[in-house]
Amino acid sequence: MVEDSSSRRKTPAWLWVLFIAGLAVFALGSFLARVDGHLYGIPILAVGLAAVVIFVALRGRYTGKR
Repeated sequence: MVEDSSSRRKTPAWLWVLFIAGLAVFALGSFLARVDGHLYGIPILAVGLAAVVIFVALRGRYTGKR
C-alpha cells in the first residue's frame, strides 16, 4: 500500500533543537570524561544521552500514525 504524503507528520523544530543540544552535551561529557579524566563528565554524558533518547521517543510520538 502506498503512503499518502499528506499523512506524514513533520518533526517540530523545538524537538530538533533538543536533539542538537543533547548531542552537544553528550560530546562535552565525553570530552570531559575521556580526555580530561574528570569524573563529573560521566553524569554530563548521561544527561546528553537522556536528551537524545527523549528526542527519539517524542519524535516517534509526533511522527507516528494515530
